[in-house]
Amino acid sequence: MGESENHNLRLKLHNQHFFKKGFTKAAKGWSLKLKFPCESKQKAKKLERFIKKMKSRKFIEK
Repeated sequence: MGESENHNLRLKLHNQHFFKKGFTKAAKGWSLKLKFPCESKQKAKKLERFIKKMKSRKFIEK
């Protein structure tokens, strides 16, 4: 879902299709599965890119 200080609000906005041009607009019923606290926004984005590059549900579930 990306980096956010207010993950509950961001999740709600995704499920309401607030982000019209985002990938998540086509899906329904998003839920938060994992949350990593990061020291900075830059580190959060780096972690997100790493996870997305894996493109593996098994990797994410581990």
